[in-house]
Amino acid sequence: GGGIYCTSGARICHNRIQLNAVVSNQSTFGGGIACDHIANSQFILEQNTLERNSTRSGQGASSGGAIFIESSTGRIVMNTIATNSVETNATQWHGLGGGIACFRSALAVVQNSITSNSVSVPNGSAHANYGGGVHSYDVVLEFSKNSIVNNRVQGSSLVSSRGGGIVVSETASRQARIDANLFKGNS
Repeated sequence: GGGIYCTSGARICHNRIQLNAVVSNQSTFGGGIACDHIANSQFILEQNTLERNSTRSGQGASSGGAIFIESSTGRIVMNTIATNSVETNATQWHGLGGGIACFRSALAVVQNSITSNSVSVPNGSAHANYGGGVHSYDVVLEFSKNSIVNNRVQGSSLVSSRGGGIVVSETASRQARIDANLFKGNS
């Protein structure tokens, strides 16, 4: 987490989380906030502004321009998540979730504005990018009443990239509910 790194239950409210970056030659996660392995309690991100945060990797994966969540339980409610970015210069790794990237978690994402976030890799990369706005993998997900507008995924000419707005990849044991959102102008 470039701005905040959280490994226990926390309530993060009414903050401006801007211009933070995680930059490394290795994999990078959570330009604004990273919540990692919060097992016995819950995190809440509420009424924050997360703008112009980024993750940039030279040789590894890059995930969660604004927010990265792994193996945690939480709520992301009424936040503005705008103009965050994920970039990897590695030709063998993915870029995931320009706004939010979440993995193996239980998550409610409700009434957020997720706007103009991006994921990009260099031309010649052998891996696709996923989720300009949101990338979710193996997550019990409630995703409702959000505005997901003008997010983008820029990929390599060698492979396609997917989900300008949101990508939901799940296993048989997980479920997602996507309800009453606005998706507009994502690519």
